[in-house]
Amino acid sequence: MEVWTESSRIIVDFGLPLVNAKGDSFAINAYKNASVEELIEKGILPNIQSVYQAGTHTALILSHSHQDHCGLIRHLHSDCRVYLGEATHRLIDLTNTFSRNSREIKHPHYFESGKSFSIGDITITPYLMDHSAFDAYAFLIQAEGKSLR
Repeated sequence: MEVWTESSRIIVDFGLPLVNAKGDSFAINAYKNASVEELIEKGILPNIQSVYQAGTHTALILSHSHQDHCGLIRHLHSDCRVYLGEATHRLIDLTNTFSRNSREIKHPHYFESGKSFSIGDITITPYLMDHSAFDAYAFLIQAEGKSLR
């Protein structure tokens, strides 16, 4: 999901597809040598150019560590700011130990449940949720007098 104002842009989650166009299980290894441009063309990566470029003003917010929510982060430019729970970051690092499709998050921005933070003129309030992934969050996103939950 992408949310933006005139001066700020955020992406909520950046995960692997669960199924391919035929409805079969998605196999990322079939695309391991594909470029970002090829993955965008095939509809695997979203066409949000600012997350693939240096000096981006776009930020990524991760809800939890499941691959369908964070499995494509290795394709983000290293300048893209990543906001997540601290335990989520640790789980992603552990998963990277066993995965060939990993990317280190070098400069994470940690948030805490119930504590609002801002990215430009967008305010995000994370709320810890019951989910099959530890440290999973839902978000209240507010900007320009509007709210999204």
